[in-house]
Amino acid sequence: MPSPSTSPADIGPRRWAWAALALGLALLLRWALQPMLGDRMPLVTLYGAVAVAVWVAGALPAVAVALLGFIAARQWFMPDSWFAQGWGPLELAAAGGYAFSAGLIVLFGHALHRARRRLVREVEQRRAAEEACETERRRLAITLASIPDGVLVSDAEDRIVSTNAEASRLTGWSVAQSIGRPLGEVFDVEFDHVAAPASPGPQPPQSGRLRRREGEAAAVAIEASVAPIFDEGGRRVGAVRVFRDVGALRESERRLLQAHEALYVVVQSSPLGVVVLDHEPAVVRLWNGAAERLFGLSASEAVDRPLAVVPPEAEAAFAEQIEQVRRGVVLSDAQASLARADGRSVEVRMSAAPLADTSGRVTGSLLLFADITDRVQIEASLRRTDATLRAFFDNAPAGLGVVSLTDDGDILHLHDNPVSCRIFGVPPGATENRRASELGATPEMIALWRTHYQRSATLGVPLVFEYSQAMQGQTMRYRATVCAVDPGTDAAARYCYMAEDITERKQAEDALAEADRRKDEFIATLAHELRNPLAPLRNGVHLLRVLSGANAAVEKPLSIMERQIAHMVRLIDDLLDVARVSGGKLELQRHRIDAADAVREAVETSQPLIQAAGHRLTISLPPEPLFIDADVTRVCQVVANLLNNAAKYTPQQGRVRVSLEPDGEWARISVEDDGRGIAADMLPRVFEMFTQVDRTLDRSRGGLGIGLAIARKLVLMHGGELEASSRGPGQGSRFVVRLPLAAPVGEGALAPPRIVTTDARGHTRTALRVLIADDNIDAADSLNTIVRLRGHDTRVAHDGLDALQRAETFRPQLALLDIGMPGLDGHDLARRLRTEPWGRAMRLVAVSGWGQERDQAASIAAGFDEHWVKPVDPAALDALLEGIEQAPAAVAEPAVRED
Repeated sequence: MPSPSTSPADIGPRRWAWAALALGLALLLRWALQPMLGDRMPLVTLYGAVAVAVWVAGALPAVAVALLGFIAARQWFMPDSWFAQGWGPLELAAAGGYAFSAGLIVLFGHALHRARRRLVREVEQRRAAEEACETERRRLAITLASIPDGVLVSDAEDRIVSTNAEASRLTGWSVAQSIGRPLGEVFDVEFDHVAAPASPGPQPPQSGRLRRREGEAAAVAIEASVAPIFDEGGRRVGAVRVFRDVGALRESERRLLQAHEALYVVVQSSPLGVVVLDHEPAVVRLWNGAAERLFGLSASEAVDRPLAVVPPEAEAAFAEQIEQVRRGVVLSDAQASLARADGRSVEVRMSAAPLADTSGRVTGSLLLFADITDRVQIEASLRRTDATLRAFFDNAPAGLGVVSLTDDGDILHLHDNPVSCRIFGVPPGATENRRASELGATPEMIALWRTHYQRSATLGVPLVFEYSQAMQGQTMRYRATVCAVDPGTDAAARYCYMAEDITERKQAEDALAEADRRKDEFIATLAHELRNPLAPLRNGVHLLRVLSGANAAVEKPLSIMERQIAHMVRLIDDLLDVARVSGGKLELQRHRIDAADAVREAVETSQPLIQAAGHRLTISLPPEPLFIDADVTRVCQVVANLLNNAAKYTPQQGRVRVSLEPDGEWARISVEDDGRGIAADMLPRVFEMFTQVDRTLDRSRGGLGIGLAIARKLVLMHGGELEASSRGPGQGSRFVVRLPLAAPVGEGALAPPRIVTTDARGHTRTALRVLIADDNIDAADSLNTIVRLRGHDTRVAHDGLDALQRAETFRPQLALLDIGMPGLDGHDLARRLRTEPWGRAMRLVAVSGWGQERDQAASIAAGFDEHWVKPVDPAALDALLEGIEQAPAAVAEPAVRED
């Protein structure tokens, strides 16, 4: 059913449908009442239909319902007898009454309908207005809630009528608590400056401090403005106060100021030259300290002036760069050559970025300058160095190259110099990016090189090895050095090598070794052959002396003959000692002796020579014995050699002094003379073989020049020292021998059945056989000296194969082995020693510069008992030696005695 408020025009055909429905229902109802009413009241239900039609559909449909209803009732519910005689007064009165009643219903219903429609429209308008007011109220509330500022609305009596959450937060009063309270109670402000209103309208913002509700936090710094509210008559009915918390804003301003100050400090302390260049006009606005130092211009000389560091030849390029920046392009790492104030050129790396205003228009450029003058010079130097290295690489007399290892076990040659190409038998440049197998290398040779490359990468050090290669019908020998280009990685991608042709050098070394061997054989043979005739000569002289009795005529020639024979014997002994000492075949027979006894015996040996020269000999010996662990014959030989030298190199009637005294843990023997002395340039060479200080002497007194060399070697074998000093020619000379003292032995002590010796500190200990192997000669010799000072018998080798050969004959109880040795490395040497029956109980110690866990594990896996890192700790060495002495390993005695 349409709403009563809806107009008929809005209903359209539907109102007629409602009217027809009302008519139909009325007729159906009358038809239903027909049995009860009969011919009476045929129009009774039509009045209701007319009323419904006029209320629902309007007047016109109601009239139609009344008319059509009457016609239908006449047809269906009125008997024909009523109208048999036509329309009489009765019929007319009934029809008129029906028409009058229906008309009244229509008129009254129409009037009610219109009144109701007006009422509905008014209600709807009022509802719409209320909804609009509610919507506006909600919008205002949402606006107030969303405003970041505090808002207080007061009435004419300055009582709060509206507020928002921000105002509640700032004042400490909730919205409910604020409503209806006096403004001064809620908005208690102490303004910084109180000024009278300039006009009745909105007032400019004022700063002040808002005292919050009692018990709340401290006062808040605010900025507030007020706007009065007037009614239509201009009467003030209230005011709106808007205020905000400016404490955070002031804190932000303070921090922003600090940030600006920090930025200024950063710019001023930056190592880069920072310049801000305006475009219109093109002047400098910022010039930091680094720019001052870089270009030699102070800020006062540069700011508000055109940029004056661009030389004329660079102006066009620089202008083009600035133009790119004006178009919004950021430049980075542009290299330029600019000018300092003093005219010198400075190389810079420049970066530039556009500076824009708030509208996005580029107004200037930020320029950053880095001084790269040193870098440019270094790059130029590197280019020159690279050219030099390239020239060296191409013209080096040795083969040089860079290679990489392939996954299939081959070697890829990346760069090789002409000598390397010649080794491979190909033209220069023909080896690049070719495999070693393609260049004719055998699988064995490739495996050899790969092994050394990989070990070099693992150890992180260059490796040196030698190899032979058949070339043009002859065997060439090379010394190769390899190293990883980047040894810090687990698997270096590239390796470099140097191959040096040592064929001629090896041939010379072989010839020298052969000559040395023949020399030793010659000296031994010569000494043997010379001793044979000397024996009968000495016997004959002795017989002549016996037979001549006291004949003065033959005494002088016999004495001459005895001295010359003794001199010949000493020369032969010296030659034999040289051969034995140089070959390491001289073995000391150590015993505990008083050093004074050796000095006395030496004096007796040299006494005839000293007396013959008419020298005055002074002997100084300590009252208490100084025991040393030494070979008395060899110590006597050393001191006698020094005395003989003093006698020979001191003019007639000179003075010679020999003394013995304790010097800490040493026994010091000094031999001094006032003879010819030694020049400063000869002092370093005086102990060299076949060296003679004064070659103007007659040969009968000059000797072979080997006595001092033998003396020094014998002293070193005892763990001692021999030094020479002189103030110069004609100032005499002084030789000092230091031998380690032996530890005192208690009375009644018996010598142990095993070999006993004394170390440099005089400690009695078992003499161990110790093998030292190291390709670093200085390291091996120094370690050998330390072990010998402990009183032990040692052998030294400088490569793995030599160490293995010495071990087979020497059968050491302890072996101190370097790892990276040529020929046979320490790991392989240890494995070989452990396979021998006599080497299974041997104590093996690896001495290496590598001490990582994997290096120690590799040594233990190879058969070493311990892994030490260079340099060797003397305390650890002493502990090791003492441990072996106390529990000596069952190592066989030497297979061959090295006499």
